[in-house]
Formats: sequence, C-alpha cells, structure tokens
Amino acid sequence: MRKKQLTYGAMAALSLTLGMTSCQNEMSEYTPSDGKHITFTATQEVAGGTQEVASVTRTYLNDNKIVVWSAGETVSLFDSESANCLFELVKGADQPVGEFDGTVSPNAREEYYAVYPYSQAYHFESGTATDVILPAEQTAVANGFDRNAAIMTGYTTNIECLPFKQLCAFVKVTTESASKKITFRSNGTENLAGTLDVEISTGGTGEATVTENGSNTVSLVPATGSTSIAAGTYLIAVLPGTLEEGFTMEIDAVEGDDLTRSFENSTSVLKRAAVIDMGTASVAEGWTSQTYHECTHTYSKGAFAPTANNGTGEEGIDWVDLGIRLNGKKILFATRNLGASSPEEYGDYYAWGATEPWCIGYDQDGTTLTASNDAAYVARHWKDGKSDGYIAANTPFYSSGTISDAIYTKYTAEGDVLAAEDDAASVQWGADWRMPTIEEMKALYDNTIPTWTDDYNNTGIRGCIFTGKGNYANSSLFLPAAGLFLYTSFNSDRSGHYWSGSLNNSSTGGQYLAFDSGGPQAAGDFRVYGRSVRAVRAVSE
Repeated sequence: MRKKQLTYGAMAALSLTLGMTSCQNEMSEYTPSDGKHITFTATQEVAGGTQEVASVTRTYLNDNKIVVWSAGETVSLFDSESANCLFELVKGADQPVGEFDGTVSPNAREEYYAVYPYSQAYHFESGTATDVILPAEQTAVANGFDRNAAIMTGYTTNIECLPFKQLCAFVKVTTESASKKITFRSNGTENLAGTLDVEISTGGTGEATVTENGSNTVSLVPATGSTSIAAGTYLIAVLPGTLEEGFTMEIDAVEGDDLTRSFENSTSVLKRAAVIDMGTASVAEGWTSQTYHECTHTYSKGAFAPTANNGTGEEGIDWVDLGIRLNGKKILFATRNLGASSPEEYGDYYAWGATEPWCIGYDQDGTTLTASNDAAYVARHWKDGKSDGYIAANTPFYSSGTISDAIYTKYTAEGDVLAAEDDAASVQWGADWRMPTIEEMKALYDNTIPTWTDDYNNTGIRGCIFTGKGNYANSSLFLPAAGLFLYTSFNSDRSGHYWSGSLNNSSTGGQYLAFDSGGPQAAGDFRVYGRSVRAVRAVSE
C-alpha cells in the first residue's frame, strides 16, 4: 500500500468520589473483615459544564453522550497505612455519579490517595504510586478509549468526597473506513507510555515518571476477537509532555491507502486532560509527503478559571490577561491564532461568518506563503468545493451579487454580532471561547502599548506586540502579521488582519483589527476576505 498524507478535521476529565471493598498491603496483616468499612460518592471533573466527548475510562458514553459508570468499576485507594484497597461500584451504574464501597485499614487516618483503574500490582509510599502501567498498545473503543489506559489520580481528607483528575493527555481521530491499527508516535525520543511512578499531589493531580518499558509509540488495535477497527471516532491516552520534534499519526488501512499525518520539526505540547483533535482521516483529500502548515490544529473543548495574568486552560489553550475590562468582565486573549500551535505561527484564514477555513494547507517558509492555481497545488491546499478560494459565492449566507454589492441572508442589521454557531472560535475551541467584538479589539490597543517588530523572539516573524500597562506591564500578546487571502492569492506578511465578530455598517462586511508598522486601528471590509482569528474569553472579576 502506498502512503499518503491525510487531512484531518478539542474531552473533559473525570473526577470521582469513592467507597471501598478490600485491601492488599504487604506491611499490614489483616483481612477485609478486620478493616474499616467506607462508602464514597463518585463525582466527575467536567470541563465546560458538559460531559460531551469526555474520557470514558472504564465508563462509557450513553446515547446522550453523557459519561456514565458501568457495572464492575473498581479503583485502588491507598490509606494512611499504605494499603492498596480495592473499591467497587455499588450504586450508579449507567449514571454519571456513583457510589463505591470497600474497606481500609482498621487504624487508617482520614487521608487517602487513589489511582483509577484498580490494580493489585500497585505499591504506594510517601504520596507515590508505583508499577502503574499506561499501555503502549490500547484496545480501540468507538467514541472512547481503552478503559485500562485512562489513568486518573485523586487525594482527599474528606471521607465524603474524593475527586479524581486525569493523568493523561489525549489524541482524537475519526476514520472513514476500517483499519488494522492506528498509531500515534513522537518524532523524537519522548516516552508516551510505559511503567510509571506516579506522584500524587494534595490537589489530586498526578505527575508520572517512566521507570521501565518506555515507548514513544502508542497504538490502537482491534478488540479481542476482531481483526479490524471499524470506521468511527477513537481516543488514544498518552503521557502529557513536550514533543520537541513534533508527532506523527498513522492509519494502517484494511483496504486502500495507508494514511499518515505528521507535524515535523515543530514543538508540540500534550497537556493533561486536553485533546489534540486530528479530525477526520480522508483518503479523498490525501496529502503529499511535503511538510507544510496543516489546518486546523485544534484542541479539546473546555473551560477553566484563570488565577493570574497568564495561564493555561485544562483544554490546552494558553491565555493572557492584559488588564482589559469591559462591562464588568476581564477580556482574556488566547496566545495563538485559531489553527496555530504557537504565537508566531500564522494559523488559519476565515471568511467572516465561516467556521472552517477554505485554505486547508499552505507552504510557509519563514514569512513567505506560496499560493498557486496549479491543479496539484489546488487539490492539496483548498477545501473540496472551495478551490476558487475566498470569493463572495463561497462566503456563508451569500445570496447574490459581487464582492462589493453582495446580498446576504443573515447578519444584515447594524450592530449584529456573530452567534456562537457562526463564530469560528466558538465552533473550533468550544467552551466560552469566541471571536472578539470590535469594541474589545479597540480596547486591546487602547489599554496596551503596541509595538511593531520585524523579528519576534528571533523567529523572523513580523507582527505587533501589545504590552500591558501598570500592574500588567509584564504581560504581552503577540499578533503575527499574517496577511490575508483574497480569491486564492495571499497578500503579504507586512500587515495583520484579525476579524471581530461585529458586522460592519454595511451588511456586506465585517469589522476587524488591522495593523502594520504604523500601528493598529479598527477597520471594516468585505466578508469574503480570508483573515486571521484571535479568540477571547470574557470572565467575571
């Protein structure tokens, strides 16, 4: 089978509160009947207030896409005597909240650490669980992942509640046809799986160290008794960390082409409880082996509570607080463009009101982008049906007319703002991410010190740095001069063009932030242009 690169099209973490069953402890000599009986309630740590596409561990997703427990769930609870106590689900099967029951050491104090799922092989000492295995070969589970791979940790001093936190990061992919194996690997030597020592903090999160059997590759294989993995959506659990040389995903097809997608020579960060969504693998849109920017590189949906001027959400999206306050809200800006994996990367280009880019790949060599009408180039770089690029007829809600007098069927009244379903940031990142309003764009440059640079952090990328004032003087935001698309042509890297969600005074256009070496300003232009998007969140003080 020949290889092709493919086009691909952001999971929540579970928390539990448990009760118990029996203990195994090399240091404590007693039987379960000698111990102290306890029952815990199991709850879930859910990002964004929803359990959609949440980690299913040994639980599973019901028909309403809600994470529920299944009969037979078990966890390891470590008491103050270091006993490894088995706790089993006794109430709440097929429900998102359950009760676990078991027995701890007779003299155990009210302090407990936990690891999910249960294993008799675990040992525990001084806050660290050893011999925890994240398998390099995982069973493919439709709309979820191998129940033995979704490792979680927890800590409590409250006997009524033991919230669990995800240990792993996750990779999601959707296939359109059957496969023999789905593989995710680091392009470098970083371990993605292996036998672990897991240090559990008093906040319940775990930090893993690979002690043996380290692997930079994790594969999904068919379930026992099956010879193939059916078409569908699958999740792979991997260790969080930084992949200095990027990563590669490969699909070994049952029939037709084997597929591969690679982020090469690019640092990638796998964050705890966050998902890298590789989208849908499509043979029809197979890509060549040339390395180039691949759109869209999105992360899992979710929400988080900011605690400082800079932070990272559970879903893996970094933000910065520049001190901008509007209508009683803190306006937090994402630190990278939609579709980008770093602050200096250009990312994707959207028509106003579009929730996906027409350009699905471009060659970026430093600050130079290549655009061409060559048939082979078009097939590789433009979304199916959009090969004529950013034109009026391709723009959402277009009815008739040319670029300058186009008539649209939605967003026609002055003051209109894109609804969530038509907002690229809301659709791509979920939670409360959205495109900024034009008022928020103006507040960005009115409340900061904008500075043009020809070389951001020695990357060779031009753009504008917005530095906070007063208490926020140590916080800054970089917007690359990513240019814009009209038709199939890319227009220079010497200016930045960032859509807001606000309609222009004319219903033919949207408002946006523009800047070059002369400084930033608010402007309006036709909806058809392919411009950058920098998302925001509005958070209560």
